[in-house]
Amino acid sequence: MVGAFKSTKIPRLRCGGEDVDRLSNLPEPIIHHIFSFLGTIDVVRASAVSRKWRCFWLSIPYLNFNIHNIWSNPQEKWSLEKINEKFKDFVNWVLLSQNGSINIQRFLLSCFNCVDDYTLYRWLSAVAQRNVQVLDLDIISEEPIKLPLCLVTCESLVSLKLDFGKKVYHQGVLELPTCAGFTRLKSLDLQKVELLDSNLFRKFISSCPLLENLNMAACFFRDFKILDISTTSLKHLTIDDVGFCEPKGLANCEVKLACPNLLSLKFSGSAELEFSFEGLKSLKKAYIYLDIDGDDDVCYGVSKIFNGVRNAEVLKLNMVVSWFKDGDLWKIPDKGIPCLTHHLKTVEILEFYGNENQLELVRFILKCGQVLQKMSITWGYSGVKYPIKISRQVKEFPRLSPTAALEFLEPFYEWFDHFGL
Repeated sequence: MVGAFKSTKIPRLRCGGEDVDRLSNLPEPIIHHIFSFLGTIDVVRASAVSRKWRCFWLSIPYLNFNIHNIWSNPQEKWSLEKINEKFKDFVNWVLLSQNGSINIQRFLLSCFNCVDDYTLYRWLSAVAQRNVQVLDLDIISEEPIKLPLCLVTCESLVSLKLDFGKKVYHQGVLELPTCAGFTRLKSLDLQKVELLDSNLFRKFISSCPLLENLNMAACFFRDFKILDISTTSLKHLTIDDVGFCEPKGLANCEVKLACPNLLSLKFSGSAELEFSFEGLKSLKKAYIYLDIDGDDDVCYGVSKIFNGVRNAEVLKLNMVVSWFKDGDLWKIPDKGIPCLTHHLKTVEILEFYGNENQLELVRFILKCGQVLQKMSITWGYSGVKYPIKISRQVKEFPRLSPTAALEFLEPFYEWFDHFGL
């Protein structure tokens, strides 16, 4: 199964006239950690480098199977069918050969449409029996994926990632378990996953008693009227609906959050969505990225977001406007919003061009920010006409906070990373 490779010399020290293999003499847990960054096929190949490593791969608790690493000779041309066969043979061989009493700390599987349901379930059953802690599946299947019961009830599993998105316009269907399980799961990451039943999803999330981290990116919620996430254990939530999948996953769907212990919220999606936030009293950080498509009044939705995250200590809001008709202005309410009026201390505005809507937003924040201490405005990277005139106009806006300081900054190109998404 293992292809040809070039021999690699291991650095040696001379101690008392004898060569000392520094790497091989390290404690086994440290060697395991070093090899955890390699694909399993490379770990197996490394067994020929040193006598001490000959059986090393049989006990390593980190397994990383990637079909793109299966070629032993890049010059050899294999058919897709042969690649699939060799990949499955290699995974089977490793799982059957390894010491079954060794617990698996991490199992990564990355492959395209080559694994049938029976083979996948057999592999997942094998790792569940070996008390897998972290499971990362990056696969494509034309058929719905159903997690085996032995994995659902696996008490060692703390982190689960499912990525069904190797194809650009493709989401894989995940059939959620109907029975209780995942009693120790703390982190769930869903990428390009299609979910079918809103009630089953709500029950699934609320039945994971230790779930603290939930990430959903470019997922499709088929026929969902409400995306309901109600749980007392959740601390960090990310919903990314700005993906490359069509149709958009949250179209015509209300987002309802009732997570009293939530500490951070990251949301990116359409500003036209209906939001319902309940009891986010523990929220510390909120990162909101809104895609505004069309000339609809978005202030209603933005106001609901502000009210929902009013307890947040840090709020970062970014709005990408697709288009507006000439003369269309945002209708910002006259009265203040509690989180802006009584709590907001620092404001950062990026990609500022000084159009009427942006000026109205700045005017509103300065007018209502009772405890505002600092507002920094970064000019748009593609150039701004009359920046001196615009800055003078902004500085003349009335400020409720007498200590509020204004500064204007030159553009930088890593603004998206700065935004925290």
